[in-house]
Amino acid sequence: MNKSRKVLIGIPTYEGHAYCRDEFIENTIALAGSDHDVLVLWNGEGDPSKIFPANWKTQVINQSSKESGLDVLVRKHNIMSKRTISGGYSHLFLLESDVFPPTDTIDRLLKHDVDMVAAIYLIRFEDHTVLNIPDNEMYRKKYNGTLAGKTVLAVRDQTAPVIWGIEGEAVSFWEIEDMMKQRGLVRIFATGVGSSLIKRKVLMDISWKIPPEDLGRHCDDFPFYYEAYHKGYELFADTDILCQHRHNYTKDGDFYETKQKWFSTDRMKEVEQRDAGHIFT
Repeated sequence: MNKSRKVLIGIPTYEGHAYCRDEFIENTIALAGSDHDVLVLWNGEGDPSKIFPANWKTQVINQSSKESGLDVLVRKHNIMSKRTISGGYSHLFLLESDVFPPTDTIDRLLKHDVDMVAAIYLIRFEDHTVLNIPDNEMYRKKYNGTLAGKTVLAVRDQTAPVIWGIEGEAVSFWEIEDMMKQRGLVRIFATGVGSSLIKRKVLMDISWKIPPEDLGRHCDDFPFYYEAYHKGYELFADTDILCQHRHNYTKDGDFYETKQKWFSTDRMKEVEQRDAGHIFT
């Protein structure tokens, strides 16, 4: 690694990821090596200094009765930005505590030398499509007379990278096929921050927040990238670096709530063919 680049690995976490914590710690020790520092921001029961390795920096974030989990996450991200700046770090590597990057990920991302670059991780979600089944002989035969002429909800279990990509005339949420056909360093519009490397200058310019129009639709990652894009920063993903995402998938609770916020397309609008200076709206 270039010794002039000093990276802070920032991990916002809580007791909910205890199911994969031992493996996560083992992987992150290898990821950090001797070159990178680790900061854990913890809200929950227990003393993080006794849970995580002794050479990791830890800080307890107390959640007030008026704060939601998202409010706390925004606070954590802003604290990490401030610690990156005050600590003299060149970059912040944001890492979710259920994401397992290859152990050479940070060094590979640093080599790109761009403002923001992310490794890839996948999430699962349910895709809901409303279908109007025609009432004709073909569909009466196909569905044994049960669905012809009816409106039905088709539900599919999908897997996709957390990437809003730029292709042709549109910004859109990637499907798995989009990742497979675009290899290496790819320009993007936004991504989740489960494994993202961000330069110090970006953190000095942009704070973490959830604007009122994004409440209930996004975490603070999409608004951060949205602002960064419109300020002209270089936003990329490396599709050759694929992390394991060990989300505790359940039918209720955290995963359900999260997927509702991540999969809103209200701000993904088609635009005319862009030139080199085009800015998406």
